[in-house]
Amino acid sequence: MIRTLILVVALVATACSPSDEGEQDGLLAIVDDLGDVVIVTADGDIVAETTDFAQGTTAFQPVWSGPGHVVYVEQMAASGSLVVAEVGAGEQRRIEFPTPPFYVYPRPGGGASADIVTLRNSITGGLAAEIVADDASVAELDGDFPFFFGWTADGRVVAHSEDAYLDEVHPDRLPVAADLGTFAAPGVRDNDIVYIRSAGSTSFLAVVSDDETVDLATVSGPAHLVVGGDLVAIRSVGPVAVPGTGGVEVLAQSVPAVRPDALVVVGLDDGTLEIAADEGIVAFFWDPSARRLLYLGFAGAESRELAWHVWEEGEVTDFHTFTPDPIWFATFVPFFDQYAQSMTLWSPDGTAFAFPGTVDGESGVWVQHLDREAPVRISAGSWVAWGPAA
Repeated sequence: MIRTLILVVALVATACSPSDEGEQDGLLAIVDDLGDVVIVTADGDIVAETTDFAQGTTAFQPVWSGPGHVVYVEQMAASGSLVVAEVGAGEQRRIEFPTPPFYVYPRPGGGASADIVTLRNSITGGLAAEIVADDASVAELDGDFPFFFGWTADGRVVAHSEDAYLDEVHPDRLPVAADLGTFAAPGVRDNDIVYIRSAGSTSFLAVVSDDETVDLATVSGPAHLVVGGDLVAIRSVGPVAVPGTGGVEVLAQSVPAVRPDALVVVGLDDGTLEIAADEGIVAFFWDPSARRLLYLGFAGAESRELAWHVWEEGEVTDFHTFTPDPIWFATFVPFFDQYAQSMTLWSPDGTAFAFPGTVDGESGVWVQHLDREAPVRISAGSWVAWGPAA
């Protein structure tokens, strides 16, 4: 069903124009301590900020739809608007909803005209999954809660909803419900789909290319996966493997097994497996080049702190411990594999990452450069998403 919502124009108050260096490094979209969206450089210099919200109105989870374009939710007590803002240009388009979206995912690289999938709680109960087009029309997707999805390179939305895949363009090219294992968000590489396939009592990490399905590895228990280039990072939570297997068990069909509770990197083309980390991992994200894997883990068995680590070609670099912002942790981390598709904590060149939290007793948004020991606080705030290079 298609329906048209209100489209209005508002203004962005610009503090200054982005510098060439800032454009190359990418800008960061932050929700500050007042609930406003602020666009800053990696050094914390303010580039642009939204006009002041009325009391009771706050911004929610800004993401980028391309260089210079930020999408966020302006939420009120009982309603909300989806806002697409061009940084520094002064124009926004706003699409109003009867209930505020809690997740938005623009088609990658779409800029101001990107189609945007939104998820929100409907007035009548249940989930409303919708695609917002450039003309402000909204198409409802036929999905139930939970609803996880990805954009393919040719503009299809492939979704994992309950026990079924949806494809708004080619539903006959995707696995049927009985074929699915236990996982959350599907991965996408160009037009290939990566997911967990069930075959009786065995589950497989599989990649679908056109009409061909290739099994890469067996998987035990529920799994989270994130695709980066020709690699997929996966963590399953099944029974612990027998010590001494090294994380790879060769089965009769010569398909290796993903070791449960470990963070494993699998080659999508050659099926190679490598363990990046052993245990205690709660989230993980590829950098734009898909060479470096950022993962978040507990600092210790009795510690409430977390620590970032970066895996690259078999080597791991450990970084400063921190206490995550509680709202960010509660909303972002449980669904990190979905957020890993719609936004990134990484700088465009993969030399730094950002996060909200408390470091050494000081809260805010921090940038950690890979060649530095300690992170640098750049702003107050509870949310951060790094934009692409211009």
